Amino acid sequence: MALLRRTLVGFGLIAAGLAVGWLLIPSFAAEEDAAAVREPPPPKPITAGVEVGILREVLVLDGEVQPQIEIAVDPWVPVGASRAVITYLPTPDVVIRSGDPIVALSGRPLIFFSGLPNLYRDLHRGLTGVDIENLQSALVELGYLEGPESVDGVFGAGTEAAVAALYGDIGFAPAPPPAETTAISIWEAENAVDIAKKALSDARATADATTVTTSERALAVAQAQLRALLRAPTLSIPAEEVLGAPHEALIVEHSPYQQGVIADAATPVIYLRTSDTFVVAEATFAQASQLDMGHPAVVLVGDSNVASVVAQVVNADSDSVTDTFVFIDADTGAVPPGTPVVVEVELEATVDEVVSVPLSAVRTAADGTSFVTVVNQSGEHKVKVELGVTIGGRTEILSGLGGDELVVVG
Repeated sequence: MALLRRTLVGFGLIAAGLAVGWLLIPSFAAEEDAAAVREPPPPKPITAGVEVGILREVLVLDGEVQPQIEIAVDPWVPVGASRAVITYLPTPDVVIRSGDPIVALSGRPLIFFSGLPNLYRDLHRGLTGVDIENLQSALVELGYLEGPESVDGVFGAGTEAAVAALYGDIGFAPAPPPAETTAISIWEAENAVDIAKKALSDARATADATTVTTSERALAVAQAQLRALLRAPTLSIPAEEVLGAPHEALIVEHSPYQQGVIADAATPVIYLRTSDTFVVAEATFAQASQLDMGHPAVVLVGDSNVASVVAQVVNADSDSVTDTFVFIDADTGAVPPGTPVVVEVELEATVDEVVSVPLSAVRTAADGTSFVTVVNQSGEHKVKVELGVTIGGRTEILSGLGGDELVVVG
């Protein structure tokens, strides 16, 4: 019996061992399968497409539409008047165009001229100079003088007639002429004619056609000035009656006065604003160092794109959180001041469309040649390429690629 019990116990232990073994086999298999699942897949290359198009490097800046410039017009006492009485005053929001009166004090107008620098002296017949040329150019633009031949820098009979016509059209009489033309001015003009004649004689002796032509023109100008001086002027344009500004139009903002009131010398008689807005963008010193006046720019305003150029780059004040301000000459139309915009400044671009890849796709072989790795259904292949310009992180491919491949970039 004892032998039987030991035999049964032995068989029981063997059976238990077999049972535990069968239980452990599936556990070991599961762990092997889990390890296989945790095994990372072989790495795949990072690819990018080959592109065909214009290569551009664009600097993107945040900007804002700025309000128009305000112009304050100070009162003056016209020649011959004892005080500045406001005799003409336009209402707010009136648009003043070149050749229009802005305001009138004691019967004398202040006339706006678009693009004309402000005068530093009174102008009248017999005077010459760049300021006369500027006035004549403005009169040509307004239709009171004809053609570029009228712009000769000599205030003669034609310019005088044009000025008289302008004043008449806006409802004012021209200002009276200067009190007298001094004899010394006539003597200087006569001497200038003599000098010009001598220069022309010398030029003809040299038989140099260019010198002769230049001398003839100089003599004609001198003679025209003398003729103008010998004939007494009939009118003048006082410097105080001209307001020049580099804008197409001005808009009346407001006036602290009413018509018929005497203007106080300490208070501007009228406030104007320019008709155009402009865009100001913020840039760092590093960004500003890449910019030049005239760089093409696009202002993104809502759904509209306004083509423009960089007009000016100005360093900010020392207490400003911005390094520099970039002024963009953009016609934003009716967009109100304060509207945020995005400015894209084109720093560099190719003229024509080119085949290009990211710069990171290009590798250099041991022999110094360049290649890229192209990926397709059959695997990876090294392709030798010829490089062109690099703009905005992409490199032009002159040969080796067609434009529809995928290349390895990492």
